[in-house]
Amino acid sequence: MVVEHTFVTTMEAPQAMAAASEFLARRGFEAPRTAFSMNQQWDTLEVRRGRAKARRAKSVAQLPQVVNLSWDRGRVTVALSIEASNVWGGGSFVLGTTVEKPKRMRLHQSLLGAIAIGLEMLLAQQVPPEMAMAQWDRVEEEIAKAARRRRIRIAIVIGIVILFFGALIALIATFAK
Repeated sequence: MVVEHTFVTTMEAPQAMAAASEFLARRGFEAPRTAFSMNQQWDTLEVRRGRAKARRAKSVAQLPQVVNLSWDRGRVTVALSIEASNVWGGGSFVLGTTVEKPKRMRLHQSLLGAIAIGLEMLLAQQVPPEMAMAQWDRVEEEIAKAARRRRIRIAIVIGIVILFFGALIALIATFAK
């Protein structure tokens, strides 16, 4: 899933990119391991977070995510993407890729929207980072609840299967006597 968001800021490029980088780093986003020259104008930023493979994610927040910011004469364009997995928002495999199911992508969309709105609040409205992160915090709490519900549901299913096979073995042992 990809979301694009555009807004205008009065901050200069290096100041805006530094603020955005620090804001995103608070939540685990890291720049790729590439060298760049500090002498050039710093007007783009690309950061990533999450597991390397979507299938290893234990929640929507752990899915591979990329945020790309570009500054052009005060106009900031934010492109955000998140990879779907079969467990978290995807369906069946089609030629080795996961097909997104829109109904199951609600948390993904909320997360990307919260990040984009947080960046806009930070860079355009220049609110403190804690206030800019408020919506992002709420979405991540919702994601944590969904992951917890899934773990509980899996534990219940495993418990039922174990009880079923235990009862089946007890029944066979009773009739075998």
